[in-house]
Amino acid sequence: MLLPVLEELRSFPARGPSGVESVNINGRAAAIECYLDLRLKDRPPPQVIWTNYKESMGDYHGALEFKESYAKAFYKVNLDAMITGGYNCTKLSVVLKSLYAQCTEMATLIHSSVR
Repeated sequence: MLLPVLEELRSFPARGPSGVESVNINGRAAAIECYLDLRLKDRPPPQVIWTNYKESMGDYHGALEFKESYAKAFYKVNLDAMITGGYNCTKLSVVLKSLYAQCTEMATLIHSSVR
C-alpha cells in the first residue's frame, strides 16, 4: 500500500542539485516521518533532500532531513499532548484510516474467495 496523498505534501521544500524548490513529494519522498508533526523547536523548517535517482521511474527519490528527530519527538509525546493539540496527529490519522480501509478491503476479498 502507498501512503496517502496529502495536499500539504504537494508543495514541500526539497533540496537537490538545483537548490531548494517546492515540489510534490507524494509518492516520491513522503515517508512515514512526513506524516508526523513536523514542528520541532531545535530544527530548521522541514525539507526533503533528494538522495538517489530511480532510473526505472525516471525520477529522484529522497528523504526527510532530520527524520530521526521527528520520530524521537513522536516517541516522547504523551496522550495529553495528542488530545490537546500540542502534538498534531492529523496526518497520522489519515494514515490510520487508509490502513484500516486497506485491511478491510483485503479481508473482504479473502472472505469472498473462501466461500
